[in-house]
Amino acid sequence: MIESAFHAALSEVNPEHCVGRHLHREGSSIVVDGQYIEVKGAMRIASIGKAAASMARSAAEILGDLVEDGVVVTDHIESVPPPLRLFTGEHPYPGAGSVEGGAALLRLAEESGEDDLLLALISGGGSSLAEVPIAGLDMDDLLIVSREMMAAGAPIEELNCVRRHMSRLKNGGLLEAAGRTRVISLLISDVVDSPPNVIASGPTMSDSTEPEQAIAILKRRLGSQLPSRVLQVLGKIPQRPPQTSDHIWKVVADGAMAAHAAATTLQDAGEPATVASTALRGESRSEAQRIVIESPTGISILAGETIVSGAISGQGGRNQEAALAAAITIAGRKGYMFAALGTDGIDGPTDAAGAIVDSETVTRGQALGSDAISHLESHDSHPFLAASGDLLVTGPTGTNVGDLWFVSSP
Repeated sequence: MIESAFHAALSEVNPEHCVGRHLHREGSSIVVDGQYIEVKGAMRIASIGKAAASMARSAAEILGDLVEDGVVVTDHIESVPPPLRLFTGEHPYPGAGSVEGGAALLRLAEESGEDDLLLALISGGGSSLAEVPIAGLDMDDLLIVSREMMAAGAPIEELNCVRRHMSRLKNGGLLEAAGRTRVISLLISDVVDSPPNVIASGPTMSDSTEPEQAIAILKRRLGSQLPSRVLQVLGKIPQRPPQTSDHIWKVVADGAMAAHAAATTLQDAGEPATVASTALRGESRSEAQRIVIESPTGISILAGETIVSGAISGQGGRNQEAALAAAITIAGRKGYMFAALGTDGIDGPTDAAGAIVDSETVTRGQALGSDAISHLESHDSHPFLAASGDLLVTGPTGTNVGDLWFVSSP
């Protein structure tokens, strides 16, 4: 039941369908969300994020021979048609592939002419998958800061603010590299409320923050662990120029769309389902425990993204941690179910999208010699949920609109 609703949600936010709803071609013009734009020069595609390949395939099929070049940076090998070029970056931390892909994106933008059009297809995960550090910093600086910020429990908003100012690509960097080339952005959001300059850290949209705000966050979160070179370099960088007035953008899919599709599927099957929230955030385990206790009768659906604080010594992700915490809370309470699932099909560094647990999950795991509480305390949810048989493995879904949680209460 819940698994079927999850797959219906994924279908609703399928990147190829979502791009196709908002992008059309009419002769030598393209139509973006109802606006006609004549293509005088070449059309180039810059696609970034976990949904990058499928978004790019859809755009290439729609635009046909208008497309002269394109760069796609995502997290796995997937077919894209020529003239598009595929790069694979790393996640959740950037690596050598991320830098190679990020540099290719910047070159694509820099080589575009005044009469060309650059179509930016942006989805969640792009913050890590494509990266070029600002002058004076290298990948080690970015990795240290990202890992320490995550371990310190920094919310995604703070982490992205810092990453934006440490990057040549983010915070409007791709737009700046394009110069006088017109840029159009279609976005699939994995962040609460879908602010476009936050998705993948805003490669085509600068935000209102300044480097000083990133420095303040780093000092507050990391203190003496903050690398001195990072502090020195950030203190010297200028504010990015404001967004150009002719930049067209549209969010084509987000977590709210997925949550409502899941609710509709359940309702059509006769289940009393409601969307309780599309602004899920906070600490995974505590939010899961609170939501299970407070949920009314029926099926409640939530969309958003939580965090796991502290040093991560075990194997799992934020959704598996939430599921294990919920399983402990509902242990022995018949009729309860809880699911925490990542719409990208990947929860942390594991092969699972998350887990669907019930009142017997803890008992099943214990029967095989696993202790639920000790696994939760050591952030080691994956082995326990594998033993209890509650993991959901979908493989990469090709989309990413954050997480969906389901609570079924009798």
